[in-house]
Amino acid sequence: MVGFLSASCWLWNAIQSGEREIERLYRSTVVDAEITKKNSNIMANGHGDAFISRDAVQDILDTGFVESYTLIAGSEGTISKTEIGCEEKKVSFTGIADVEQSLSKLGGGIQIQYGEGFGPELFDVDYTERDYRGNLANMPAVFLPEGVAAELEVEPGELLLVVKSDNTAYGLMIGGVYTADSGMDTTVLMPLSFLEVFDGDNLCYLKAEFTLDPARNREMEEFRQRGREIVEAPDAGLLPLSLVIWDNELEQAIEPMEKNITLMKVLYPLTNGVSILAAIGLSILFLLQRRREAAILRVLGVGILPTRVVLALELLAADLAGLLAGAGLVTLLLGAAGLGALPVAAGCYFLGCLVGILAGAVLATRGRPLELLQEKE
Repeated sequence: MVGFLSASCWLWNAIQSGEREIERLYRSTVVDAEITKKNSNIMANGHGDAFISRDAVQDILDTGFVESYTLIAGSEGTISKTEIGCEEKKVSFTGIADVEQSLSKLGGGIQIQYGEGFGPELFDVDYTERDYRGNLANMPAVFLPEGVAAELEVEPGELLLVVKSDNTAYGLMIGGVYTADSGMDTTVLMPLSFLEVFDGDNLCYLKAEFTLDPARNREMEEFRQRGREIVEAPDAGLLPLSLVIWDNELEQAIEPMEKNITLMKVLYPLTNGVSILAAIGLSILFLLQRRREAAILRVLGVGILPTRVVLALELLAADLAGLLAGAGLVTLLLGAAGLGALPVAAGCYFLGCLVGILAGAVLATRGRPLELLQEKE
């Protein structure tokens, strides 16, 4: 009984501990997702190489799985000084909202030199608000590459005219200049919220990265399916898209544990079932070895029922001692956490003992006393 109780309670405790650990991992493991091109070698025409539609990103956000996100938008147009007759320069626009997160994703070792009175907080301002005349309530600030600023002969604090492809023009303030290692010689940085106004429903994104809500990690397959349907829709982007979910850490940490727990959930009822059979068999075997004692009691005039009761109580006392010893060992090894399975484990083994005791007592006393006294191989 001590052995079976310990094994059953250990299995139950291992299952409970494993499930708690899996739940903790589900709730603490951060999973990121990103919309990418199916073919990274293909470039989108126009929109400053942006290729993800605004609707596709919004549909991903509307799934309810996204906890936070980083979006970088792209567009194209021209810039010039505000004076009439000034030469226009064709540039691409990149809209960002969080300087610290976005610049590292753009690469190129970007270093922004802010003009006096300007700072990174300008990227966080909501430029979609308009006054009673329908004009922008706030004057957006843009940041030019040093080479472009030198070519146009402009400095931070001056006004700049920005014109998009449909000839809609906006007056913007130059907030500063920046340097980059390479690849951004004609890219103007501006707040994402203004680029949303600038391009409207035609806005496209260069990057769309999402951090998923850990509370919904168990529903990852649902998000995977819904996300795939969104990005594979015909109007999801200017190029064929893919949704990449970086959940390898989640799978590598949890999948082996779930397999182990599944195996233990199979072994746990089997252990209790085997304990019942073992208890029946051992009890019968023990009582059959007491046939001579049963015969002596019968010869001395003790009735068959009292004899069976004596044999049964003797083994029952041993079983109760084993139950107490098993409970003590389980408490010592597993603490209070292991006691949750003790009633089931003890009940299964004790049930087997009772069945075995009843059957064994009958088999041990069946027959004539003189026959019971005979030794049999």
